[in-house]
Amino acid sequence: MKRVSPIHRVACQNLLFNPKKSCLSDGSGINRAGFLHGLTVEELLNPAEGDGGLSDGIEEKNGGTNHRGRRKNDLKGIAMRLWSLHPRYLDAKGLNALWREGLLARKVLANETRGYRNHPQIERFRSQPDPVASLDAYLHEVYGEAIRRGYRYASGKIALFSVQGSIPVTDGQLRYELDHLRRKLRLRDPLRFQSLCTVTDPEPHPLFHAVPGDIAAWERIT
Repeated sequence: MKRVSPIHRVACQNLLFNPKKSCLSDGSGINRAGFLHGLTVEELLNPAEGDGGLSDGIEEKNGGTNHRGRRKNDLKGIAMRLWSLHPRYLDAKGLNALWREGLLARKVLANETRGYRNHPQIERFRSQPDPVASLDAYLHEVYGEAIRRGYRYASGKIALFSVQGSIPVTDGQLRYELDHLRRKLRLRDPLRFQSLCTVTDPEPHPLFHAVPGDIAAWERIT
């Protein structure tokens, strides 16, 4: 994807008021859901963290590369996080990154890639009777949150079914992740950060159910 110049940055901001205009020199349009090549305007101005560099179900261009310009099998430098928190707490940037990283994790569990097989974020899914189905259930809820916000994700990337509360997660882990998310949002999305400041008992992702306990052993504390 081409770097956005200051002039294009202003043009992209103007898309909020005229959604049919284009802000890239290749003339690509943006639909009324606010997407350009599958990205929100916010995503275009502030590229998502943890881009999985694979077919992410948002949109691809240029054959074997996605809109970030990485090869599909280039897995280096990806900081994966599969949030235990309910996806409604995430901002647009975080939700898009979660979708990509979840699809990467799915490829790992399906033995479709050699990288990240021992990543700690995947352990609790791998321990399930059907790891891929468990991750599909996880991503189903992420997909649902995206649809509620008017985002455009490719549902064909996963099997769409829902499993409620099948994996335990400690309340200590949920509080740690909430603090971690707040740190990310303090500058990235101040309004959402403020709304999370009042949350004391965070809700888990629907695939998980909360149990008493400390931060999970697989968590890499930063």
